[in-house]
Amino acid sequence: MKRSIGASGYDGRLDFTRKTADVGVTCQEHPCVNVYVPIELYQCHVQQYHDNRCVQCGKNLVTENFLRLHLEEMHNPFNSGDGIRYRCFEEQCDEAFYSHQERVSHAVKSHQYPESFDFDIVQNGQLFS
Repeated sequence: MKRSIGASGYDGRLDFTRKTADVGVTCQEHPCVNVYVPIELYQCHVQQYHDNRCVQCGKNLVTENFLRLHLEEMHNPFNSGDGIRYRCFEEQCDEAFYSHQERVSHAVKSHQYPESFDFDIVQNGQLFS
């Protein structure tokens, strides 16, 4: 579900506030409740923290592709019938794997993912600080 602020500047879910000279929004959506966001960063904030939320468990996935992988791997009861459970993180790659570790190894070797990447994001969602 994509959200945007209408011409009036208010979409019914937000509480607008002023902090010093800056205009911003106090986000009222879970898990951010009462988090101040500068208005110029609001659209990025929504995309990063609210647009790709799993309706079954509430976890936030940073992209639509990660959300699709999460739904398939974590909530599809028919997923493991052939033993291949894990798909590549890259949407254009058709590789599939029997284990999470095989997928991690593929991502690092074939797609140059850094070792520091959060390879558990599909299972855990994005952790908020």
